[in-house]
Amino acid sequence: MTNEILTKIKIGIKYKKWRFIELLSFDITVLFTVLSIIDLLLIEIPRGWGTFLMFLIIGLSSGFLLGVSLTYPREKIKIPMKNVQVEDVKIISGDIFNLDGYTVIPVNEYYSSEVGEGCLADPSSLHGKYIQNIKGGNIQEYEEEKERALEGQNYEEINYDGKSYKKYPIGTVAEVPKGRFKYLLLALCHSDLERNKSNANVMDLWNALMKLWEKCKEKVGRSSVNIPIIGGGFGQIELKPEHIIQLILMSIYHSAKKENIIFPINIIIYHEEYLKYDLYHLKKEWT
Repeated sequence: MTNEILTKIKIGIKYKKWRFIELLSFDITVLFTVLSIIDLLLIEIPRGWGTFLMFLIIGLSSGFLLGVSLTYPREKIKIPMKNVQVEDVKIISGDIFNLDGYTVIPVNEYYSSEVGEGCLADPSSLHGKYIQNIKGGNIQEYEEEKERALEGQNYEEINYDGKSYKKYPIGTVAEVPKGRFKYLLLALCHSDLERNKSNANVMDLWNALMKLWEKCKEKVGRSSVNIPIIGGGFGQIELKPEHIIQLILMSIYHSAKKENIIFPINIIIYHEEYLKYDLYHLKKEWT
C-alpha cells in the first residue's frame, strides 16, 4: 500500500511538475510574508542563519505537503451536466475490461475476427484485445456470438478475394454478454480490405456515439455504461485525447436533450494515461 501511494505521488509530480513547483514557491512566499508582518507588527523574530534555515525547512515541508495534496492523482472526476437529465457522468482511471455494467468496444465495420499484424483487428487495439483476452482467441465463439448479436441488423454484402463479408453501418451496436460483464461492440471504423487498414473521421465518431446512446437507452436500463477514449488509436481520428473526451461529453449532452439518460456513464482512461490530462480544467469548463 505504501509503495502504491509513493508511486502515485511520483507520477502526480511527474505529470504536474510545474504545478507542484508553483505550489511549493507559493507556500514559501506566503510563509515568509506572514513572518515579516509578524516581525514588523507583533513580536521581533530573532535574526541569523539558524532562524532562516528553520523557517526555510518549515516552508519547504509545508509546501511539499501542499503540492502533493493538490497533484496527487484522483481516480475519478464527476462531470456536471447542466439543463439536461443525466444520471451520472464520471471520468475514471481503470481497466476497461474489468468493469461491471456494459462496456463499449470500438470495432471496424466488418466486425473482423482475424487478429494479428497486418489484419484489420490489430492485437494492440481494443477490438483485438477483446478477441484475444476476453474470447481467449476463440474465433469461432466470437463469430457465433457476433452473428447472434447482429441478427436483424442491416448490412451490405461485400465480395473480395473470393470471400464474402458483411459490412455494417457505422454506429451499429452488437450486445455480447460474458459472465457478469456485457460488451457493446460499436462499429466505428471504415475498413480497406485490400490494404487491411481502418480509419474514421470526427463525423463518424459523432454519428457512432449518437447511435450508441440511443441503443443504450433501449438496452441497458439503469446499468452503468463504460466507454474508453475511442477513435484516436487505430481509428486514426486526428484529435487529441482531451478533445475526444470533450466530444464524448458533448454527445452525451446532446443525446440527453432529446431524451433523459437514466443510466450512469463512465469515461475510462487507462491508469497512467489518466495522469497526463488536465481533467480538473475540463471539469471547470462543464461547471
